[in-house]
Amino acid sequence: MSEPAPELTKEQVRQQAANLADTAANAVAKVRSELAIAAAAAEAAEKRLWVVEDDIAELPRQADYMRESKRPREHLFAAQRAADKINQQLVEAQKDVAEVQEKLGRAAKAFSVAGESLDKIDALPTEQAATEVQPEDPGQPVTTTAQLRARLTTLGNAFNAAVETIENTRAQLAFIRSNLDHLRSHSLEFTNPTTTGSLIDTVATVVGSDVEDLHGGLKAVYYSDDLAGEASQGANELEIAFRAAANPTSTSAQTAPGSADKNSRIGRALAPEQARNNGLDR
Repeated sequence: MSEPAPELTKEQVRQQAANLADTAANAVAKVRSELAIAAAAAEAAEKRLWVVEDDIAELPRQADYMRESKRPREHLFAAQRAADKINQQLVEAQKDVAEVQEKLGRAAKAFSVAGESLDKIDALPTEQAATEVQPEDPGQPVTTTAQLRARLTTLGNAFNAAVETIENTRAQLAFIRSNLDHLRSHSLEFTNPTTTGSLIDTVATVVGSDVEDLHGGLKAVYYSDDLAGEASQGANELEIAFRAAANPTSTSAQTAPGSADKNSRIGRALAPEQARNNGLDR
């Protein structure tokens, strides 16, 4: 029969709590980093959709020319070329959205690690004070797991909404391209300028409306990215509080074994976001 594990001293418990807080802070920093990259990809997709909206205006113009021209087929071909150009932008937007989905998947894994770390802190025998429910005041430092959980809950709700809307966005892009194919088909039978012009007008209206609807889903990713910054700041504040309890020394000398430097961690999280701001203007 195995002997029960010896009880941990208060100092050992505090050190474990500090280490777990460090793990949580690194995990939330990873969430922030992945969401920053996802937001950059979402922004690239949205820029392509703006181009598509401008290009769609060419379709009804060609339909009008067709109805008035003595050589209507030329305008059908011009409309098809415009549709091909729109389709290429949609293909690239699909690639951007696929990258968003990939980064959201990685962020979800890191998010789980953060939650598991908080659960382990709460299970430590002498850390009840860290789990006390206190109001989460954005203007005050995060010093309890309950306060950090409040921020993570807000982030998690926004994150789940972003995942759902991006899944819908990817499916909708495929649907839009299928509608556009009615015009792009080289086997499109030309009957007369009126009926063919009506087809072009219908495609332009349907595709234009569907593309406009996609912007909301992409903005959900931006919102999650903003909230991740607040959560990451809170996770770092909690780590500092736990590390201070474990190492009652001067602030400049407080370290935890294996702990990532706070500024370095924040720098890694901000790097993709800074690249996005420098390279892409909304």
